[in-house]
Amino acid sequence: LPVGSVVSVRPIGVMKFVDSGELDDKLIAVGVKDPDSKKIHDIKDLPKKILAEIKYFYNNYKKPEGKKTQVKSFENSQAAKGFIMKSIELYKKKFGA
Repeated sequence: LPVGSVVSVRPIGVMKFVDSGELDDKLIAVGVKDPDSKKIHDIKDLPKKILAEIKYFYNNYKKPEGKKTQVKSFENSQAAKGFIMKSIELYKKKFGA
């Protein structure tokens, strides 16, 4: 998608991730209107090959910069929803409601 695109998505999981020694977890979501994502409602619904590709990419994409990254694990859609709620609360705390 082009930079700045706005797309309705369904959260399906969280990738527990460490970037240069700091936690930097990532939300994983699929497009609501994407016909290929129609049956994907949880991280377990993704093909193993896709998860392996995501893991490979995030474990290697900063190597040219000399930085170390590590995918720790993938968590389910419930964890994703909790991640979103926690993010909203952190935003409100920092910037006001």
